[in-house]
Amino acid sequence: MTDTIVALATPDSQSALGVIRISGKKALEISEKACGNPSPTPRYVHLTKYKSTQNETLDQIIMVYYEKGKSFTSESCLELTCHGNPILIKEILNDLLKRGCRLANPGEFTYRAFTNGKIDLTQAEAIADLIGAKSKQALMLANKNLDGNLTNKIRQIQSQILVQQSNIEAFIDFPEDDLVDEKNRQVITSLRDISSELTGLIEFGKKINVFNRDLKVVLIGPPNVGKSSIFNRIIGMDRSIVNHEAGTTRDFIDYKINLGMVTVRLYDT
Repeated sequence: MTDTIVALATPDSQSALGVIRISGKKALEISEKACGNPSPTPRYVHLTKYKSTQNETLDQIIMVYYEKGKSFTSESCLELTCHGNPILIKEILNDLLKRGCRLANPGEFTYRAFTNGKIDLTQAEAIADLIGAKSKQALMLANKNLDGNLTNKIRQIQSQILVQQSNIEAFIDFPEDDLVDEKNRQVITSLRDISSELTGLIEFGKKINVFNRDLKVVLIGPPNVGKSSIFNRIIGMDRSIVNHEAGTTRDFIDYKINLGMVTVRLYDT
């Protein structure tokens, strides 16, 4: 991973601001040649101008430099905040490509953070869950895993397994020990407890998957009994046609609503 990667960190659409992230050995060079700052203060906001390879001012930007070893990816990083015009952002990205950067692959910033030891695999997965969360409950769970809750639990179980492994190896090395039967029972009990903990984690993982997808609720019943009226009342707007004649709802009509910690997609039929 010797190349420098670049990516748009905000949606590719018109907005007030756009954020471009750069990670790799060319970050400082870009700071000097494109942003006119050869020695940026780490983690300090610099108001400057971005100039192209043709020395044309493309935009007035906010630049933040993160030094190697202390950034998200553990590489030298730059974050450029420019105005959110898609044409302008494309101009800056193209200029960065001319300067020797390449477009990052999906998830590559997180991948570099993982391979450089800044985060572990469970935290990398938590970042993806955090971005794709569809409910408040899913956000809370992803944040806990990002903080290392799952990592700490796995490490505890791993330590317990290593203790029992050392006990089993001791039995093999010293079979004449008079306490073998008693220790055997202790090891078996401990391994059963560990197995129970792992099973619990697996079952919990299956349950929380519910919060990462929309729950689908369908209103069904005979024609003209008030399904559309109930649908409109629940969502708080006249989305479905309500008429005294039966059969006015001819297609599925859906609407997403948030109910506390979960998201429900309600269907009128």
